[in-house]
Amino acid sequence: MAQHKLGFHINAISKPVADAIVRIRPQLIKTLHHDANFWRKARELLPDAFIFGRLYTPNQEFEDDPVKRGRKFAERILKEEVNKFEVNGKPIYNAWESFNETITETTNDDKQKKYDDFQVAFGEKMRAEGFEPVGMNFAAGNFSGQQFLANFPGTLETYKYLGFHEYDWPTLDRLHKIGLAAGNGGMWLALRYRRIMQVVRKIFPDRHTAIVTELGMTRGVVGGPDVGPWNPDEPISPDDYWQSLLWYNSEIMKDDFALGACLFVVGAIHPWESFEHLGPIMDKLAAFQESTPSQPDEPAPPADSTPDEPPIHIDEPPADTPTIPPADTIPPAAGDIPGAPSPPPTFPGASTAPIAGGDGSGVTIQFPPEAAAVHTHYFLFPKNTPAWWYAAAQDYFEQFGITRGERLEEALFLRGTQGHTITLLNPSPEVTAKIKQLNPAATLDVITAASPAELADILRGRIMQGVPFP
Repeated sequence: MAQHKLGFHINAISKPVADAIVRIRPQLIKTLHHDANFWRKARELLPDAFIFGRLYTPNQEFEDDPVKRGRKFAERILKEEVNKFEVNGKPIYNAWESFNETITETTNDDKQKKYDDFQVAFGEKMRAEGFEPVGMNFAAGNFSGQQFLANFPGTLETYKYLGFHEYDWPTLDRLHKIGLAAGNGGMWLALRYRRIMQVVRKIFPDRHTAIVTELGMTRGVVGGPDVGPWNPDEPISPDDYWQSLLWYNSEIMKDDFALGACLFVVGAIHPWESFEHLGPIMDKLAAFQESTPSQPDEPAPPADSTPDEPPIHIDEPPADTPTIPPADTIPPAAGDIPGAPSPPPTFPGASTAPIAGGDGSGVTIQFPPEAAAVHTHYFLFPKNTPAWWYAAAQDYFEQFGITRGERLEEALFLRGTQGHTITLLNPSPEVTAKIKQLNPAATLDVITAASPAELADILRGRIMQGVPFP
């Protein structure tokens, strides 16, 4: 029998996250960061764990053509590199979620039924490619079992895994206790999965497995801001929070149809730092595991065996990799930059007339009006930036389709009628001043990062917020 059913909800991988996986060996992991090498190592360490992903997307539209949208979203997920690898003949991930918190219980019935169509199409495509879909994943405190049956019949017929989000404040059992005292059975926030499944299981006995894909505490459920137990304005002590988790675990352990609950969050990115479970809570979870006799499902290594290298690691630059140099090369004057207008036109509303080459060659480039009707964006690295820095930004570039490089003339030359943004990594004051001189209407987005890991953290925060620049 499992010692507990507490798993991880991972927003971003890191060495502390890898260490926690090695230490706790959770049997349930949800991740929003899909690094193929990392998860291959995790799968080798945890061959029997249920690992599933959610692909963050700022666009969760489905109403106009639910079936097509469902298939398209599945196809987009299937292109993720992590899906191209196997461990012991099986995909690294067991499953993928559909959309996240996209509708509420007050959404009209017609839209709910369209979402059912979306999920069915998504699930059929994912299953055809060897992955289970995880449906529902609605915000905490939403929906009843009757609504599930009435408006999501296709999902209930085709899905095995149903996801739930559960939060309360300042204890996980607050509203549950109020409900019990009032005689309504409780289970309105924490344990709502059980209230819903009791109804669903009457029609679909033993068909579904519930997964609490987010579990935690937030002041948002009592009308406050969406902040967690470590927010300094109204903090919860680690001891008190741990008591809530012990209560919740004791309840979910009673339900054989519940796979477990993913602690939100292990490996936080901005703005979710106040929800971070790394630290005292992870220490308490490790101590809890150690206090319970280990199960004889894994033979102990021979006493004289030599420990292997830790099974999960985060690739980091070699020790002798130089830090990124400041972008201190002063660009040449505008007339010496091939293709740079001199003087630059004002933005927005730049003319789409031919632009004469600044090198005196007489070459002109004509932009059709439709090509200029965009907001352009260039990510400018310093000259001779090591490859590690580009790798740290790869997810960000793929998410937003941003042009990048080390050529200032390219950064200056791009322009659209809706404006132009230049993201500068560790620029020197001289370079910043020169860009302002050559293109005063461009929006400058300056990022200062001391390492590739710090750059990755900054850019993951932007991905999660759905914005390429502030």
